[in-house]
Amino acid sequence: MIKKSVVTAAVLLPLSAFVSAMPDLEKRHYHDVEYSAGNSPYQVKRYAPEYFVNHANHFEEALYQHPSAPIWTIVAENAFASIHVIDAPEGLIVIDTGLNETQMKPVAEQIKKLSDKPIKAVVYTHAHADHTGGVGAFITPEQVESGEVDVIADGNFLSAFVSENSATGPLMFQRAMMMYGAVLQPEDREQFTTGCCGHLTTGPTSFIAPTRTVNGNETINVAGLEIQFSHSGGENSGHMIAYIPQYKTVFTGDELQGPAAPQLHSPRGTKFRDTDAWVNAIDNIRSFNPEHMLPGHGKPEYGKENVDKILVTYRDAMQFQHDQAVRLINQGKGPDDLANEIVIPDYLTLDPFTIQTYGNVKTNVRSFYTGYVSWWDGNPANLDPLPKAEEAQKLIEAMGGRDAVIQLAEQALENGEIKWSVTLSDKLVRTDNDDVQSRQLKAAGLRSLGYASINSSNRGFYLAGADELDGVLNMQLVNQMAKGMLANPNMIAGFSTSTLLEGLRYKVLPEAVGGTETSYQIHFSDTDEIYTVILRNGIVEIVEGKQGKDVVVTTTRPQFDQLFTGAESQLNQVAEVKGSDADIEKFGQAFDFNIYPISIAIQ
Repeated sequence: MIKKSVVTAAVLLPLSAFVSAMPDLEKRHYHDVEYSAGNSPYQVKRYAPEYFVNHANHFEEALYQHPSAPIWTIVAENAFASIHVIDAPEGLIVIDTGLNETQMKPVAEQIKKLSDKPIKAVVYTHAHADHTGGVGAFITPEQVESGEVDVIADGNFLSAFVSENSATGPLMFQRAMMMYGAVLQPEDREQFTTGCCGHLTTGPTSFIAPTRTVNGNETINVAGLEIQFSHSGGENSGHMIAYIPQYKTVFTGDELQGPAAPQLHSPRGTKFRDTDAWVNAIDNIRSFNPEHMLPGHGKPEYGKENVDKILVTYRDAMQFQHDQAVRLINQGKGPDDLANEIVIPDYLTLDPFTIQTYGNVKTNVRSFYTGYVSWWDGNPANLDPLPKAEEAQKLIEAMGGRDAVIQLAEQALENGEIKWSVTLSDKLVRTDNDDVQSRQLKAAGLRSLGYASINSSNRGFYLAGADELDGVLNMQLVNQMAKGMLANPNMIAGFSTSTLLEGLRYKVLPEAVGGTETSYQIHFSDTDEIYTVILRNGIVEIVEGKQGKDVVVTTTRPQFDQLFTGAESQLNQVAEVKGSDADIEKFGQAFDFNIYPISIAIQ
């Protein structure tokens, strides 16, 4: 429920007013519950930098009324994305739909109180789950199928959605639960806000595929309102921006990633982000000369001078990191050099948009090295090094054995040499995952780093890793949360059949396929689609139409979807099949539909 309404007028200030000094990042806010749960002898006092705690104010629940247009921005409790509603002549247009239905249902009810007009269109600015997963709270598949509601997205939307949410989804979603603080101890969650977006919550997700896609630049009449859509492809390859000339207002999605420095590459797990493309995307936004800007996270920004300053400083800070990384790479510098030498200068400080509560310069510039050069840092000793566990064992022996290293790590922790302490205890844990003292020592070091950090991503990983080591975080719970999103029937049902089948590529067990070739001709009777799934040489090839028929399969999408939701595991359980028993059985043996739990701090 929306608690307050805020009407913000456009206020023009001199440019110098928007260049802010670096805020105080050292002042601490201590929690009433001083120490972490668990029985560790290495106690670390709970706190957060005061700036980090106050950063949550950017996501305070509110309703914003555009100063000169029938547009509302809803920042809802735990929504993780801002929802924009346009009152167009023929109905409402909803820009982005949040992360899950649980948090979006109150938003949908709030919209009904704002206007009695029906929703006529939903616009996805890009293919990330926090902008698509709550769509079922606003519209139904039946409304879309009947043509009552349009769903508009970029031409690259579906390919981007699959590549990030399907290909590496099992890893990415579990890491996201930790990076976004969703699985931290309650006291740590109280002091945690994701720098870009607010508080992450879990719940049922849904997906409805676009009915209309935009390639390049296109002006579309949506519910009686002219909107200029433009492919931007910066933060996400399936990203577009929307500009309404009548209101001089731009919807940026995550090209402006939030009221924080942008993550030019996310440690939760994404494909390499092309910063040049992202800078160009910002320039594309600037080319519309907007007076008002409504981003995908946080508050709307009203007033041309305000908008101009944010966009220029934001894009310049991105280009600065990128260009300086390339300059140092060409001097023979490696990823560690880049991370330790590149610092955002004071003249690019614009609170909160270049403060590193989300994006992290050290993480960003390391990704440039990998993206441009390779994983190899240029040192031949690192081309084919010892396995990490073997290296750790030999180093521990060389340093006098396990007890000597424990003593060194304890002394380093006591002296405030936290990273050195973590380096030492990490070697101990790597050689023996069950060494409780080593785990507790490493956890204390990670907690010390986490509490000191204003960067939400680092903070989330540090504290979640510490909880894993201390046994107060059940990694199976993290896994179940990810399954709830990835294997959700509503999410699976929203995929096109070709998209769903393409996901089989990442589930093949090569030892079950071997060098043989078997084809499965699948007819989906409810959608009248035919695809051929070919198992060959340890891979799967998906072909639209008929090609070979060792096994003929007749099914429906809801039946077939059960393989992906985990409800069934064998082909003959979800379809009528004709073929040899061996070939039918082979299909079930060839694919692994499990989503496996991961570990971050115990390796």
